Amino acid sequence: MSVTFNVSAAFTRGRSEIPGTVFKGNDRSIHCSNRNTRPQRGLSKPMAIISFSMGKGLASLQKNVLAFGKTETSGNERYIMEFERPVGSMVMEYEPSTRTFYHTCSATNGFCYHLFEMIAAIQMAENPSGELANHYNELDFSSIITDEKNFFIACDALYFDAKEYFDGATIEEFDGNEPRTVTMDLTPQLLKKDGVFSTPTSITTPTGAQPVQNTAIPLQMEWNREFTDEEKAMMEKSEQELIGKDLPDHLKPLLKQLPTGDVLTALFIGDAGTSKTTSCRILGRELNAPVYVQNLSLNSEELDLIGGFVPVPGGGFEWKDGVLVQAFRNGGFFVADEINFAKPAVLGVLNNMLDGVGQIVLRSGEVVDRHPNFRFFGCMNVAYVGTQRMNQAFINRFNRVVKFTDMSRDKQIQIVMSESGYKNRAVVEKMVDVAKTIKDKIKEEQIDGASISIRNLVNWATDVKATGNILESSWSTMVWAVCYEDEDVQKEIFEDIINPRFQGVRA
Repeated sequence: MSVTFNVSAAFTRGRSEIPGTVFKGNDRSIHCSNRNTRPQRGLSKPMAIISFSMGKGLASLQKNVLAFGKTETSGNERYIMEFERPVGSMVMEYEPSTRTFYHTCSATNGFCYHLFEMIAAIQMAENPSGELANHYNELDFSSIITDEKNFFIACDALYFDAKEYFDGATIEEFDGNEPRTVTMDLTPQLLKKDGVFSTPTSITTPTGAQPVQNTAIPLQMEWNREFTDEEKAMMEKSEQELIGKDLPDHLKPLLKQLPTGDVLTALFIGDAGTSKTTSCRILGRELNAPVYVQNLSLNSEELDLIGGFVPVPGGGFEWKDGVLVQAFRNGGFFVADEINFAKPAVLGVLNNMLDGVGQIVLRSGEVVDRHPNFRFFGCMNVAYVGTQRMNQAFINRFNRVVKFTDMSRDKQIQIVMSESGYKNRAVVEKMVDVAKTIKDKIKEEQIDGASISIRNLVNWATDVKATGNILESSWSTMVWAVCYEDEDVQKEIFEDIINPRFQGVRA
């Protein structure tokens, strides 16, 4: 394969959603590169327009690239990049002296988003304080990208860089049998980790750059059994639901402490919607453990946790473990959600399970020992109507008690846009501000039975997509949902807080 670049083909603008972002191909923005100085026809000022392939390349760089550096291949200096693929890996090279890309790709004429990953990496390595690098480094890749300004400017800067690289360039088939040696690892500079090359290396460190040690924690729970089909399905479902969600920094020590057994029990305290339960599930994902979540209430009974005798066909009864005992017997993370809603007598059955005894005697007479991989989490909202005061002796059974605080405004905006799929950032910003005002009102006026969380915001934004009416959607997702009993408070929330901010605002 030898193909001369067709620049227009490389920048074909598909309209699909760009993975890892809230943007689509052909989206436009007033935020553009310094080199973008000519307004398009009919416009008074320049605008950035995202090419799908270019946007995908920039957004995927952190996830896809295993290594980036320089090689000596057949006596010539080249850049090399290795990509992670669903099956195996893929290698691409670029030879500056001949303006040739060496690449194997099934895309038409080899024009794929990996080319933009390579060009972006080269440009940022050669110009680390340039416009592309400056705005790329401002992006938060730990979650879905919603930062319009930095993403569009980075893409627009990449557009002008890529035009220069593509002009007169050719694509040749990559030959894995050519003699090559990696001479410089530039991965630390780009991705803050050491590169993993599949080709022989004789590495030097670029001047002024210090390789950053990979701080990933390799520990996971070790299992002496196969997961059941039910556990596998539960873990796969959870993994899909948690895509794009990462563990808060203040919980990362638990990634070391839970596998070693230094922490067997943890109590998470905070307002609704501060990701307490989600954090438990993320810990399970990271440590390869099934997570069982059980909501407790005033109506919860001992049998709901422990289990009991159930009828069997043909007459008679047999013992069936409750979810807690399943995890206690077989290993796994058990999450008692809303633990402070449960009656003290119900929580009393946990005492021997959580302390040094590590046993429970079932009503069947069986004595069950705690599995080495059993971990217990309690999650609770504080000072909500209907909650019970926790016994201090019970709280002392937890190895860690962690207070969850409100998420930052920017983080809330990211989550609402990501989980709802609603992409009008200006409206979401107003929604988040409205929620804070409502929350302050509930707290200052001590309104009984009222609560608000980020879940309300996600529901509001999701509903707006269907109704197209911000004010109409606010009633079912914010007003009535936040305070379902007091009509006077409902009226105040809508007329004093929501309506003034959104009257006349288009969805």
